[in-house]
Amino acid sequence: MPLRPLNDVLIVEPDKNERFDSSLVLPENNSIEKISRFATVISAGRRCLYKWSFGDRILINRFFDTPMYVFIDGKKYRIIREHYVEARLEP
Repeated sequence: MPLRPLNDVLIVEPDKNERFDSSLVLPENNSIEKISRFATVISAGRRCLYKWSFGDRILINRFFDTPMYVFIDGKKYRIIREHYVEARLEP
């Protein structure tokens, strides 16, 4: 990967948007992008407090920041700070 995260930054691959079981339905043409809460860790910066491994599944707080995406080789990656991670999903 041509990107190397610095400090406490993670590069993650977001999952496809999941379906919600709720009664509120937003129109498809709204201005807010639908952001998945789950992602897979691709790379982690050296100052991360937790020792992240490639392939770790995480749950992110999707409303904490403005999402920053980068496209590499046709894949969409999200760049987040480590403190936006709410949980690590155990296998």
